[in-house]
Amino acid sequence: MQRSILPDRLTTTLSRILLLMICASISACARLAPQGGGRTAAPVRGSPPLKLSAAGIPWPAARKILQRIQAPIFPHRRFSVIRYGAVGNGVHDDTRAISRTVSACAAAGGGEVIVPRGTYLTGAILLKSGVNLHVSRGATLLFSGNRREYPLRLSRNQGIDLINFSPCIYACSSSAVALTGHGVLDGRLTGRWDYENNRSWHRLERMRDTGVRIADRVFGASHPLGAAMVEFYDCRNVLISGIHVVNACWWQLHPTLCRNVTIRNVHTDSTHGNSDGCDVDSCRDVWINHCTFFAGDDCISLKSGRDPDKFRSPLPCRDIVITDCRFAGPWGMISCGSEESEGVEHVFGWDLHAVQHGQFNGVRYALYAKANSVRGGFVRDVHLGNIHGRCFVAFAHLTLVYGPHHGHNFPIFSGIHFRDIRGFSAPELLFLVGIPHDFIGPLTMTNCRFTGITHRNQIYRAPHVVLNGVWVNGRAVKSP
Repeated sequence: MQRSILPDRLTTTLSRILLLMICASISACARLAPQGGGRTAAPVRGSPPLKLSAAGIPWPAARKILQRIQAPIFPHRRFSVIRYGAVGNGVHDDTRAISRTVSACAAAGGGEVIVPRGTYLTGAILLKSGVNLHVSRGATLLFSGNRREYPLRLSRNQGIDLINFSPCIYACSSSAVALTGHGVLDGRLTGRWDYENNRSWHRLERMRDTGVRIADRVFGASHPLGAAMVEFYDCRNVLISGIHVVNACWWQLHPTLCRNVTIRNVHTDSTHGNSDGCDVDSCRDVWINHCTFFAGDDCISLKSGRDPDKFRSPLPCRDIVITDCRFAGPWGMISCGSEESEGVEHVFGWDLHAVQHGQFNGVRYALYAKANSVRGGFVRDVHLGNIHGRCFVAFAHLTLVYGPHHGHNFPIFSGIHFRDIRGFSAPELLFLVGIPHDFIGPLTMTNCRFTGITHRNQIYRAPHVVLNGVWVNGRAVKSP
């Protein structure tokens, strides 16, 4: 049986009624060996073989991480949603038919749930262990604007665990679960219920600060807070491959408390102000490869919880590899935080491209690390290289004074390294803001060339910045 990585103190706080509400029909780890008729396991369809080998990445530690990450393999059983009553005309509510198909697939021991060509109006889809939801090319899952189609689930909003509307596609405490294919997930109708309310957000913060159990932090219709398009919560052996996410009103991909995660050949394109491309939250062993993230906020954000919370799982976000990806948006290409109270570490990014898309010519920052002295936490052992394109504010912005919050839980930013960058353009190279008795660094740059620099570095309380072989606008520069 799949063993949850949630701590005992969390699971014991969930009441019997809410536990049934949240995890009803979620199976334990399904047996993936073939049953009965001798069917053999088949690789996941919908994505070409990966072209990038671990040997193409310059850091031995990153290659070791990739050796541990294995995408799940599913039995060669296929269950079409049409067979279970789905219509796919964009008008008929196909929620129940899709749910019946997922349940049948899981009960049979796992396999593929096939969504063929068509437009399927649906509410939340609950995935289970051993199930690969395959959205075929030409198929669209059009998520409903009816909030009643999104039951309450255990989730996380901006680093705080709670009970909220279900994400559009959701799995909890599952193993070997996947979302694949070249179809579309369309969230254009979800703005009717999927939005943030400041009053609700302050209520959630008060609940956390006063020690309210997660099972009693209940939100939804009367207290709206945003829900992700795709969220896998406390899962192992996760694959997201090939899909296109459009018109999301909140975060687009949100793996949370997961291990062994592969995200590849994914395309996100949403412009809503909170539509982060991919938020990796308290996860370990994650490979994001050959993806395109067009977002209305941070493109990739690495997170691990917000401020002190005695009921939160004390898990950092660590062992993350990001390769061969394209980015455009108003904020960070790769961001760390601001919800990083349990820490972010061992992050590797290689062959990254900031590109033109819509109103954005690249991104604001290639690396954006943000924290404050209430949040605490750390960002350390981050390695980025072979970055191309343009930032329209600064190449790297690291700040320990993010937001108006001040306390005595000082964050640590250390071991930030850049290498082998050619011809990257930005108005400013470094914007680093430490605080008294809490400096940023060391930060190193090696073998890098930048163009278009028009502003001097802004470096405050970051005394350990080392530049080796760095050229700016055709001139060699020394360490500050």
